[in-house]
Amino acid sequence: MLPSLRNGLLALTAAISFALPAAAQITVTDMAGRTVTLQKPAERIILGEGRQIHVLGTLDTEDPFKRVIGWRDDFKINDNTSYRVYAQKWPQIEKLPLFGNPTTGGFSMEQAIALKPDLILMNFEFFKGARDTGLLAAVEQAGIPMVFIDYRENTLKNTIPSTRVLGKLIGKEARAEELVAFYERETKKVTDKLAGFSGTKPTVFIHRAAGIAEECCWTFGPGNLGEMIGLAGGENISVGKVPGHTGVISLEQVITSNPDVYIATGADWSLSNPKNFAVPMGPGADPKLALDRLKGLINSSGFDQTKASKTGKAFALWHPFYNSPHNFIALQVFAKWFHPDLFKDLDPEATFKEFHAKFLPIPYQPGYWFALSDAK
Repeated sequence: MLPSLRNGLLALTAAISFALPAAAQITVTDMAGRTVTLQKPAERIILGEGRQIHVLGTLDTEDPFKRVIGWRDDFKINDNTSYRVYAQKWPQIEKLPLFGNPTTGGFSMEQAIALKPDLILMNFEFFKGARDTGLLAAVEQAGIPMVFIDYRENTLKNTIPSTRVLGKLIGKEARAEELVAFYERETKKVTDKLAGFSGTKPTVFIHRAAGIAEECCWTFGPGNLGEMIGLAGGENISVGKVPGHTGVISLEQVITSNPDVYIATGADWSLSNPKNFAVPMGPGADPKLALDRLKGLINSSGFDQTKASKTGKAFALWHPFYNSPHNFIALQVFAKWFHPDLFKDLDPEATFKEFHAKFLPIPYQPGYWFALSDAK
């Protein structure tokens, strides 16, 4: 090659290189108020909770596991019906490295560093534990970005920001905005209609993880699904009795409050507690077993004294709605249960089918909620 031509090509290459911008950094403010920077969209993610796949799957819908290099085993243990559906389609998830609870010191930094993640995704509920155990400091010292998202602690406040943060972290901002638009549209179907509502609001007791253990009674207070009760036109009897988003009230308090409506949250907890008597729910759940369990709960000693038991206004709802961007479905279901005449045109099942078709990597199957009135 002639020297002049070679020099010209070198100059041109240098000019092009100079003109091309460096890869833009990604900076987000997470739900703990921390500013976190990634050098590029995350491609290797450790999930601090396995059930975060319900979130990631709305953005990486074609393959929700393509970025996942490790996770906790809570998805399999605490939502086994859903886990089996995902494992059938992506059997490789059975071999994903497992991490322990970050709040108890069970999260292995050595294992994390060996996997070379470019993001560790955590639920905000683990922030204090991760900070107090030294995990957060160790992660920062290792130069691994850790981001906290939240669909549980401040559900209504943080669902949309968490979705946008995750969309930005993985280079799916447009997809995240599609999800946000769908979420807002479907939420407004309830809130707009109730904006001028002045009718009677039913009193509601939501029995959190009903039947997973003998003790009674775990519930949701003014936050999370408890907040959804109010937004859907109900009156949560646990407000004022439980200070946080979740806590315990006594069976005597439930009986004294005498709720009009009883809601049990449940899932397939056969692995975490084989002797549980919770309502097993999730995609393709057995309706007969679910309704038998629901009848057993509402007719048990104490609950059988309530209006909800005497009028048959007892329902069951898939527990993981409380920690995912699917939570607006719970809002629609609640509205339909509390005010069937006002929301006679609202069809939560049709909404969830559309949501699956647009945003979820698995096909829709019924089994996410049940009404005692469905029992034959």
